Amino acid sequence: MEIAALPISDEAFALFGELVAHRGADARRYLRDAPEGAAPAANLRMWVSRYPAPRPLPVVHKKLERHPHSAQTFIPLRVSRYVVVCAPADAAGDPDAGRARAFVVGPGTGVAYRRGVWHGPMTVLDEPAEFAVVMWSTGDAGRDDEWRDLREPIAVADAAVP
Repeated sequence: MEIAALPISDEAFALFGELVAHRGADARRYLRDAPEGAAPAANLRMWVSRYPAPRPLPVVHKKLERHPHSAQTFIPLRVSRYVVVCAPADAAGDPDAGRARAFVVGPGTGVAYRRGVWHGPMTVLDEPAEFAVVMWSTGDAGRDDEWRDLREPIAVADAAVP
């Protein structure tokens, strides 16, 4: 299955989480989804991920991951553009690849995946990138991360300029 990465917006991404960006006039914008965690994930973890090599499109995702006990937030430290792929769960709880969406995100905007949202690995475009990542953890990667192979891979063939 082939999909195009569309420019991201609060409305378009709402099914999967929220954007880490400030677009209003208030001094603060509180994020609803970013701090979401549930038992047994009791340890808040933060790290910096480096993506030293940008990837050209098309990018094929053969599997997706989710975090059943925690939201996962990516805060760009240094990035040009990147692509995120998300899918809701089907009735059995597996990724619904037919309803998958891809978004191209520009500098200065992060993403907070809601707890349990299926998503692909980060794909950076144009140049190397670094993100701070925040999520709750049980301390057991086998419980914190679930991966599912897709019956049909998702190919992101194009990325619109944000």
